Amino acid sequence: MIDTFGRAGRLEDAEQLIHRMPIEPDGHVCGAFMNACKIYGGNEALLERTGRHFLGGEVVVGGGTYALLSNMLAKDGKWKESNSVREHMRSR
Repeated sequence: MIDTFGRAGRLEDAEQLIHRMPIEPDGHVCGAFMNACKIYGGNEALLERTGRHFLGGEVVVGGGTYALLSNMLAKDGKWKESNSVREHMRSR
């Protein structure tokens, strides 16, 4: 469903669904959401909230998801946050 909402550009609906899931979202959910944010240019606040949600938990994501989030933050000029994501990726 996250991918479906993302492909439709309904990023806020996807975010709400992620937060209402009865189980902890996995790396696939994270990747689908981040990719949708990249495609539709998700707003910065949405991206930061969701990035913190995924990176702050025990969700196991692939290196590509970290790189995608880091690159999106760097594109917005948020170099400190981008470097923080890269450091988190290395520590994992």
